[in-house]
Amino acid sequence: MDRPLNLDLGVFEPETYASDGFKPKKRKSDPKNWMRNIVKKARCRSRLRKKVLMREVDIEDRRGKHPGHYMKTSYETRDQMRIFFKSLPARHSHYSVNKNPSRLYMESHWTITSLYERFFVYFPDVTKENATLPIFRKIVNTEFNIKFGFPRTDRCDTCSKFLTRICVAKNQTPYDEEGIDELHNQHARHLEFADIFYRDMASAKRFVESHYALCMDFQQNMPIPVTRVNKEFYLRQMWIYNFGIKNVKTGRTTMFLYSENFANKGANENLANTRFERIYVKYPVPGHSRMPIDADFGLIEAKKRRMEQIFVPSQVVTLVKSARTETPFDVVFVNVPLTDDLCPDENPIVTVRDYKSAIGPLFKGRSFGGFDLNSIRELRFVGGSKPLANFSERFTNPPREMSIFSDCIGDGALEELIANALPMYEDFLPIKLAKVKNLEILVSHTILAPQVWLNKL
Repeated sequence: MDRPLNLDLGVFEPETYASDGFKPKKRKSDPKNWMRNIVKKARCRSRLRKKVLMREVDIEDRRGKHPGHYMKTSYETRDQMRIFFKSLPARHSHYSVNKNPSRLYMESHWTITSLYERFFVYFPDVTKENATLPIFRKIVNTEFNIKFGFPRTDRCDTCSKFLTRICVAKNQTPYDEEGIDELHNQHARHLEFADIFYRDMASAKRFVESHYALCMDFQQNMPIPVTRVNKEFYLRQMWIYNFGIKNVKTGRTTMFLYSENFANKGANENLANTRFERIYVKYPVPGHSRMPIDADFGLIEAKKRRMEQIFVPSQVVTLVKSARTETPFDVVFVNVPLTDDLCPDENPIVTVRDYKSAIGPLFKGRSFGGFDLNSIRELRFVGGSKPLANFSERFTNPPREMSIFSDCIGDGALEELIANALPMYEDFLPIKLAKVKNLEILVSHTILAPQVWLNKL
């Protein structure tokens, strides 16, 4: 039977039919009331939301806090977990000191599960039924900025000896508290001496405009060509040297790039022909020699690891320039342009001069019972006076004047000899024949034609 039409256009009322299909049944609920209830509930939620936003009503999260609610890990146990995390021997890392200075690192052999097992050693009254692993993991991941580091490869030799002696003393003579405390004090003094260098470097950023603070070092040698073939592991490659000088105050860094057949890594390559009224030289304690220039070298190494192949010197120069995007590194060539055709480009070139031979006759001869250079942590050079070692009296070694030049030599004669120093190298440095043969094998795997700089070997 056809359904009759409802021509009342005011309110639509759906009709239902009985099982026999003839007697319709009116729905009891009124659509107006149904819509009114929805609007009423929405208005109530909107009012409550406004009150919460305006801080008129303080709504507390009562999940898990209702009476009679069973919790496996009580709040007291969670506080004990927090105490455990705060007591962990975590350390800072200078690699994340800029982006995440509050991050701490545990030793590489630790995991969350092993820390969870160690937690019950320090709190034997707590059982695993009352302290679950998911809650333990949630607290360490959300409330503490602790990560697990990699094995350290640049540990201080002195620190390692002290820690080993302390560990042996605790195991063999645990009752000798005075001996163990003395070892701890000696290690603390060693760390205090190492921290002097970092404090001086931090204070250098506040120098006046007429003072400069420079840190300098060599980067790890960069090989070329890099073909990624399996035989490359056994073959010799050319080394690219990078000597970096960073202005600690401004953050500007200059990289001096040259190949191993352009110049050596010696005193003449690192000597600057610049006149200063006063020079302070600070040496870090061995094993604690982290400097701002190391972070710049880390950017270059990170970008180099993402490069598939390196065939020509221009790729190395581009790599160094693009390693830092905000303030790119300045690149200076040494002796010869580090280009594919050995021709000059827009980068400046410095010439290495033989300063050592020029001023060598002015030095005093060797004498027995002299100064122990390993004990020098700082030097002061002032015009008209002798160099002074350990001048600040912050180290165990006393200050001492150093007689470097002969007494009859004046500043004018020294300046004239430095200005008239001859160039150090007249031609390319020789390369061993075995390395040349290995380079010929590697060049055959490059997709570029042999370059001039390889043919001149």
